[in-house]
Amino acid sequence: MADITFSIDKIRDDARILEMVRLQHAELTRRGMPNNNMLKDPSIYQYASLDVNGEPLTALMFAPIPRDENPVVYITGSYTRPSWRRLGLYSALVRLCVNEWRLEDQYDWLLSGYHRKNWISEAMQAKHHREAYESTETHVRTRLSLRPQGDEFQVSPESLRPILEMVERLS
Repeated sequence: MADITFSIDKIRDDARILEMVRLQHAELTRRGMPNNNMLKDPSIYQYASLDVNGEPLTALMFAPIPRDENPVVYITGSYTRPSWRRLGLYSALVRLCVNEWRLEDQYDWLLSGYHRKNWISEAMQAKHHREAYESTETHVRTRLSLRPQGDEFQVSPESLRPILEMVERLS
């Protein structure tokens, strides 16, 4: 049986996550999409990942901005290994992160956005119920409330079991 873990931590020099950041940057660059090159200074970013047997299948990179008014978590990038895309892993990871941030009750908003040419990101953000709050000619900025909703839970092996069962079924 495989082992699944959910992690949130600082990127620092985690080679596994730095590789995910490199792959994400290279893919967006290849597609001609603007992106944040987090490799320039990974020390200011954090990540969340779903790992199976120690290998990250999907990762979310973000910067928490704890300010006095309207503290936010700002998504700076994400990457899912190509063979694991469009299966719901990234959505599961986002749900786990939102759950954790709501439990912590330190942030008001999850901020993100998409380039208007990135229809995949647009569809995903709509699926996550992120609301558009600002638009430019090239980008749409989105947000999701991180205020507690009353249905938060402690992440446990039991709560991760459905994700693990899906991964095992598709492996």
